[in-house]
Amino acid sequence: MPRCPRQRSTPFYGFSNLCSGSAIKTDLPRAPLTGKTPPAGGGGTKVPEGGKVALRSNDGEGKAVNGLRRTFMNYLLILSYDGTNYCGFQVQPNGRSVAQTFQDGLEAVLGIRPDIKGCSRTDAGVHALGFRLNFHADTRIPPQKLPLALNQHLPPDIRVLAAQTVPEDFHARYAAHTKTYLYRIHNHPIDSPFDAAYYTRVPRRLDEAAMQAAAQQFVGTHDFLALCAAGSSAAAHGDTVRTITDCHVTRRGDEVDIEVTADGYLYNMVRILAGTLCEVGAGRMRAADIPAILASRDRSRAGPTLPAKGLFLKCVDYPEKEEQP
Repeated sequence: MPRCPRQRSTPFYGFSNLCSGSAIKTDLPRAPLTGKTPPAGGGGTKVPEGGKVALRSNDGEGKAVNGLRRTFMNYLLILSYDGTNYCGFQVQPNGRSVAQTFQDGLEAVLGIRPDIKGCSRTDAGVHALGFRLNFHADTRIPPQKLPLALNQHLPPDIRVLAAQTVPEDFHARYAAHTKTYLYRIHNHPIDSPFDAAYYTRVPRRLDEAAMQAAAQQFVGTHDFLALCAAGSSAAAHGDTVRTITDCHVTRRGDEVDIEVTADGYLYNMVRILAGTLCEVGAGRMRAADIPAILASRDRSRAGPTLPAKGLFLKCVDYPEKEEQP
């Protein structure tokens, strides 16, 4: 899989960075919230001999137990999931979501159902390789053991890859610096019998060089309304300017990968962008047409919205933060 453009020598909060292509470590040390090394075991707090200790609640919701206040830690997790059977990440009234299923597993392990904060709202059928979410909870399970515990109560199409604690005010969505999406195209007349659920097939040969030239036209800060599907709340409020820091196309045999890294996205933006690049690759548009399409702010001038099944949230990049005092 191609490497994402943003590579950091020190992964955020100790996680191996999915954007660098590194393997994910699950035996991660617990990140201190106060600059002091936390007690071994990850869930308890040592009580000084002959006395009681006031425990701090991260989210202000700690309840007193035996005269002591329970400690709610903020946990950051990396998830990978197959979105085929879900209506998206966010809880929806019309179907089963990744969030609902994950919370079911979380409740089975912790005995409570904490609110979770996802880094993105992936649509129905969209997959994730490195989705981030956080939640506050009080548990004696060490962070490095949480993936194993949770995966026993999750379906096979959702896996927790890593977990650790982060500062109490950390929010997986609002703290994100950039997010990288991958769109996979199978450029061949015949489907693969193994992974047809994870790409869009385009039978005619695509010109990846022309697609790459067009991809470069999207890089920068632009009004992307032309790449926004109807029904977008951001568009309704006129909030359609985003910054794409990288957009590139790579061919590996019959597979054409489109990767986009941006500070934010509009509704169906990546799928429309990928559809526009396919139009260029098929010769029905030119790379030189892209600036005019963006300037028009007219959805009808861009390419089609490609199916959700080819789209993956690849990784989320967070800015480096100094160790907490």
